[in-house]
Amino acid sequence: KKKTTAKKKTAAKKKTTAKKKTAAKKKTTAKKKTAAKKKTTAKKKTAAKKTAKKSTAKKKTTAKKTAKKSTAKKKATAKKTAKKKTTAKTTAKKTPSSRSAKKTSAARKKAAAKQRDEVAETSLQRIQDPREVLLHDALRSQRTQDLAAAERYLERFIEDYPKDVRGLIFLADMKLTLGNREAAEPLYKTALRKDKTNSLAQWSMAMYYLDGKTPDLSKAEDLLKKLLKANSGSKTAEAREWTAKAKDRLSYCESRRLAFESRKALSRKGGPTPKALRSARDLLKKALAAYPKDPRNHMNLGSLKLQLGDAEGAVELCESALEHDPTYARAYLVLGKALLKQGKLQAARTALLQCIEHDEQQRDLAESWHLRRHIEQELAQTRRLCYETLTQRMSEDGSRPPLSLAQLKEWIAVLEGVDIQHADLTLDPHGGYTVTGFGARDTFRASPGPEGLVLERV
Repeated sequence: KKKTTAKKKTAAKKKTTAKKKTAAKKKTTAKKKTAAKKKTTAKKKTAAKKTAKKSTAKKKTTAKKTAKKSTAKKKATAKKTAKKKTTAKTTAKKTPSSRSAKKTSAARKKAAAKQRDEVAETSLQRIQDPREVLLHDALRSQRTQDLAAAERYLERFIEDYPKDVRGLIFLADMKLTLGNREAAEPLYKTALRKDKTNSLAQWSMAMYYLDGKTPDLSKAEDLLKKLLKANSGSKTAEAREWTAKAKDRLSYCESRRLAFESRKALSRKGGPTPKALRSARDLLKKALAAYPKDPRNHMNLGSLKLQLGDAEGAVELCESALEHDPTYARAYLVLGKALLKQGKLQAARTALLQCIEHDEQQRDLAESWHLRRHIEQELAQTRRLCYETLTQRMSEDGSRPPLSLAQLKEWIAVLEGVDIQHADLTLDPHGGYTVTGFGARDTFRASPGPEGLVLERV
């Protein structure tokens, strides 16, 4: 009896071990098959992308060739017509108007030649002038980050040429770039005191007033108006450049003033009222019209539109702000909030990641991290709901629970971050569901897998 029981036990143990081994082998083979399938699908996708790129490149080259041929034909026809016109003009009698046009063109050519000669003479004088050589050495050492040598050169320039205020201005600029505003201000002021009509001194002092943490707009505007008045009557290239710069900065000052007024309208106890929000919006619209190159105007107006419930307008304004400055972290934050309000979770997540990447001063880091975590939780919940819906089985009476195709389509759109136009639902051989969503360009398929929802681009 003992022998028989021992034999039975050993036989049972062998059977169980054999079953375990076969089950483990089946699992490993299944995993290998799924991995091989994934690799083959990935290879097919990459091959399809490469072929698509090649076809697009071929189309572009053919289009370029046809465009070149058409342009060559147009040029040839234009040359023929021009030749005909010139022959007709030569055959016709010369009128007094054609003679005057020739005279004006000759005068313009002479003026241009004179200007070129003057530029060449001034460049030669600068090369031979010791003060220009000293300034050049200072600027060169500043470019090579030898700041001690640059400071020595500029101090020597100030001692040797006290009437030339450029040394004071360049030294103040260097102090300002190093972050020493207290040392730069008296240098700018002494330069202006020595030469009140100097355009460079007026411009540098105005930029000093504008670049601070709390810009002094009134002082900057006074200096810029003087600069504009001094150079607007002259027709030289340098005067035209100064007038253009002064006009640009004056419009910038007007824009900043309107933006500050909108901020005052919003900073009230108990939060801004709807009336205050609307008045601030109107002020920011004026600020944007005054100076559209400032990305802060776009971002501030977008943030205000988001507060008023216009998420679409906020997205457009934040995108225009990022066109002016692709590293503007606050614009990415407002864009992420607006996209989150629209239900575009993937796009909002990428915008918040860009905010985290570009936020060097870490002003919006905590808020962007919090919103990103919230979005990822919502995406995980949407993924889980989609998986649970697709894995619904038959009940005991043979009926299936009702499925909402519109809900599944919405979930795929949220998970992929694209607009799904319509969707189709099929039943797989294992008793589960597979939903296929058709977008404008791509097709997506969602099916339940062994480890969760499998969402792939077909």
